[in-house]
Amino acid sequence: MDFGLNLILGLCLGGVIVQDHSVVILPVTAEGVTISGSVLGAVITWLVIWPAAKAVWQGTEAVQTSRLPLPGAPLHFAAALMLPVMVLAAVFFKAVFCLFSFSALDFFQFFCIRTAFVALLLRPVVWLAAFCRKRSHRAKSY
Repeated sequence: MDFGLNLILGLCLGGVIVQDHSVVILPVTAEGVTISGSVLGAVITWLVIWPAAKAVWQGTEAVQTSRLPLPGAPLHFAAALMLPVMVLAAVFFKAVFCLFSFSALDFFQFFCIRTAFVALLLRPVVWLAAFCRKRSHRAKSY
């Protein structure tokens, strides 16, 4: 499934090249970092952050906490984080390209980098979702 998702993502972004034993998703090049980060950020927002926020919303006990200017409802929470996640994904890709001197990413590199990005992003997002859930419940109790 993941291979197919990456191929579909590559086709939506502008193409996929299969050379020898390597699959290159075209925009995942040093020049296409902005596009790659934007699309990956949007995909992660709707396929990872929103379901994680819904799970937190359903499983978190309401407790008093301080205020934070993010909405607590899962859909609004994901929508509020979409632009920051898109920018963060582009910065993450740019850092990887600079750090490892890549000019383009093949399928395996893209898969590893995307997995690392989601793993690093998910813990703070779940904490933030729980924090906003608690704040949201507190605001409704008055």
